[in-house]
Amino acid sequence: MLGRQFRLLWWLAVLATASAAKRKHRQTYQDIDHEGASEVQISVYPTEAQVREGREVVFDCRARTADNSYYPPTRWTRVGGPLPPHAHEASGRLTINPVSLSDSGQYVCVASHGGRTVEAQATLHVQSCEYGPQEMQSVLPSSGQCMADERACGNNECVKADYVCDGEPDCRDRSDEMNCPALRQCEPNEFKCHNQRCVQKMWLCDGDDDCGDNSDELNCGVQEAGEMCKKTEFQCHDQRQCVPSSFHCDGTNDCRDGSDEVGCVQPTVVEPPETNKQVAQGSTFQLTCKAVAVPEAYINWRLNWGPVCDPPRCVQASEGGYGTLTVSNAQ
Repeated sequence: MLGRQFRLLWWLAVLATASAAKRKHRQTYQDIDHEGASEVQISVYPTEAQVREGREVVFDCRARTADNSYYPPTRWTRVGGPLPPHAHEASGRLTINPVSLSDSGQYVCVASHGGRTVEAQATLHVQSCEYGPQEMQSVLPSSGQCMADERACGNNECVKADYVCDGEPDCRDRSDEMNCPALRQCEPNEFKCHNQRCVQKMWLCDGDDDCGDNSDELNCGVQEAGEMCKKTEFQCHDQRQCVPSSFHCDGTNDCRDGSDEVGCVQPTVVEPPETNKQVAQGSTFQLTCKAVAVPEAYINWRLNWGPVCDPPRCVQASEGGYGTLTVSNAQ
């Protein structure tokens, strides 16, 4: 008989902190009326986006008084000209689909209250599909002279240094992905992006492009006809506003009615797994665990605080706060 102790590492205990940490991409401005009017705060998310032409980009803007007593209406403008003809604006959300190279630039969200106006900016960088993830002007002549933050390809093109050895070829000769050191393995609580980066599994399908190639937001379900919000969004209780799922229970009111911060519950294990389990060598066994939380808890497994074996021998699943670990050929 073989006795091994499997322990549950409760990653979702830091859910609220992890969501709040992602707000580093949010920019908040304040306007204080010293004559007595409430302070107005306005924020945009994300403050900077980099997408390839032909894809969709979404900017969200929220404005509110400091005491959350009033949510001023917002509108989007563009620095130096009108919004693109294929831009759509509704409830503080600016959607451009599809984006064109000419759409690159700065966009401004404006809110007015008590005779004062506050603004917050977002910057859009649109990349040419022909040249990969770098702007047209970064492709220099054959002299190979690149900018300080760029690297030369084998064919003397230039790409951003951050794109070298990221798992996705950007040079047309693919030389930016040659002779790269071995990419690190993702931790059990991480998801491997298509570009080989690792992000927290709890960030999957939360409405944010954490991978940088949007692979963490793929296969997230199809928006049904008549549904207001996407599968990656939280629908506010007033049925008139959608916010990214990553904004749900992160400590900041994003819905005008504040419903994204109502009923939040930190994860609690209500049905813990067996702490000791005797199994026959070579057999298959399963461990289960249940946790309750709002938003839904994600359960990840570790063996003696280290990683469990890789699939297909060890298979993990977490759905509805119910986690399972299936291990075959026990050693």
